[in-house]
Amino acid sequence: MSFRLSREALERARTSQQAATVFIENRLDIVRACFGATEEEVVVAAVSPDLHFAGAPVVPVSGLRAHVLGLETGSWLLVFSPGTTIADVEHRANEMRGLAEARHSLLERILRRGSSSLPDQQ
Repeated sequence: MSFRLSREALERARTSQQAATVFIENRLDIVRACFGATEEEVVVAAVSPDLHFAGAPVVPVSGLRAHVLGLETGSWLLVFSPGTTIADVEHRANEMRGLAEARHSLLERILRRGSSSLPDQQ
């Protein structure tokens, strides 16, 4: 399998960093939902493709797949367990941001070494 650098891949890495910030900004709502969840449930925090917080509903573990498949294409999501703390949410979102920053940096390095222009699509 080969990889082609695209504007879409570079933009997705950049916006993933912003999505992580949205999770942190909404950490209190996420934690409130987690404290209302039972052991048979999880909280699915989502950020929409336009980088707005899309909520943190409590979802039965048995319905997780269906819920995730019903989310808007291009959304970001983090799944949390009952009892998740503010520090937990911040840690996960900061990990997400760090990975996105690393991906963005790698893609930019590849671009600098290769072609000076990007194709419009992958």
